[in-house]
Amino acid sequence: MRLKPLLMLVVACSLTSTAFGGSYHNTATVYGAAEQHDDQFDGQVFWISSERPNGDPVHTVGVRLNEWYGLTVGHSFLLEGETLTNHVVGNGSNYLTDLGDTRTIAEWGVHPTWTGPPSGGVLSQVDLAWFRFDSAWAGSEATIGTPAIGGLTTVVEFGHPATPSGFLPIDGERRAFDAVVDGFGSPAIFSSDYLVGEFLPLALRNLPLGGAATPGTSGSPWFNENGEIVGIMAGVSASSPGYFADSGGVNLSLFEPWITANTTIPEPATMSMLLIGGVLVIRRRR
Repeated sequence: MRLKPLLMLVVACSLTSTAFGGSYHNTATVYGAAEQHDDQFDGQVFWISSERPNGDPVHTVGVRLNEWYGLTVGHSFLLEGETLTNHVVGNGSNYLTDLGDTRTIAEWGVHPTWTGPPSGGVLSQVDLAWFRFDSAWAGSEATIGTPAIGGLTTVVEFGHPATPSGFLPIDGERRAFDAVVDGFGSPAIFSSDYLVGEFLPLALRNLPLGGAATPGTSGSPWFNENGEIVGIMAGVSASSPGYFADSGGVNLSLFEPWITANTTIPEPATMSMLLIGGVLVIRRRR
């Protein structure tokens, strides 16, 4: 049966089942100059490995905010009505052959609007989540920036390798590619909570599998030219049989208060006061 062209949304996580990535062969990573400088963000971008209730692995991406916290997409934890478990993160360059330093995720929270709906349709919910490492991870703190229309960004991801004719087998490799911010929201696809980008080179934009993100890129950070994080990759819209339209990332500048409230490390003095307060409460109960 020949399918009529339609607009669909590809949630860009990577799964072994055919429910997601295996059946959506409609976008591919652009290999450009950005791939040569993905080491610029070495130690800041992580692979995330999780499991569905049936044991199937799910691979997404996270970005480090500070020594205790990071950001990713909501569907790293709630996906198609299921709660994922056994979350492991690593800062290596390949989640199959170079795991790097690893941590488990001790705590996480999704944006209040995110319920883990099925893929496809309008992204009217905010696909965003924070997570806490089980132990501190030394490194510099990240800064959230404001995306600018026409601004160049670098997206760092662990998606499938691909060619203009289809996906290649998963290789677990970290890659980077460039994207320019088109605007905010896309009719019937992304709400205004999302920044929408065209992937470079623009000449490939309307070719079959010509350039965008592949399954496995969900949660990938969009860095602006100042190194600030302006977006978190959530999905890719494309029209059958495989023409890239837009890619959408959560506009972090809109949710900075929520992010800050959940990922701020207490000052040592505050932690001491909390500890003293706890001791006082215990004594009063005696």
